[in-house]
Amino acid sequence: EKATLYDLLHRRKTVLSDADKRKIANQLVSVYSYLHRHGIVHRDIKSHNVLVDKNYSIKICDFGLARHKV
Repeated sequence: EKATLYDLLHRRKTVLSDADKRKIANQLVSVYSYLHRHGIVHRDIKSHNVLVDKNYSIKICDFGLARHKV
């Protein structure tokens, strides 16, 4: 089951271990680095736009404000 990072932290009050926090943070850096290398700027980075599964693997959503860098 997927939830947003916001839901996980603020609605479900999930307490993440340091290892899980690192895992999520590393994935976020990796995803946004990938996007920027490919000329994409998300422009709406927030916890509501990060989907997290039960293994704390993430996916980024809501690319409505995204733009290609020129």
